[in-house]
Amino acid sequence: MNSKWSAWASTHVGKVRRINEDRCLVGAWRSGRIIESWHGLLPGTRSWAVVADGMGGHEAGNVASRVVIDTIAELIETATDEALIGAMLEAANRRLFEAMYEIGGKPGMGTTVV
Repeated sequence: MNSKWSAWASTHVGKVRRINEDRCLVGAWRSGRIIESWHGLLPGTRSWAVVADGMGGHEAGNVASRVVIDTIAELIETATDEALIGAMLEAANRRLFEAMYEIGGKPGMGTTVV
């Protein structure tokens, strides 16, 4: 099937913080600035929209969400079934734990992902 999906994504720093702790991945587009948006067409097959919401009550939520989105962007094309999606998320979690002790990371940092 050759249908396409129209998609729109937006991210905003919000009213409380100075740093945007959220990241998203839609198709090949990744967010990364304080305020930005994207819109376009995605193919009807294997289309992805991923949101990583950095945990604002913890330090370095912006680092955590970036690590997770970057890892998913790298591996998402190989996630063709439920088991491989689980493996992709486990890899993102493993890289997040490694990043906790690298420059810019904090031991308590975290993010949600959907």
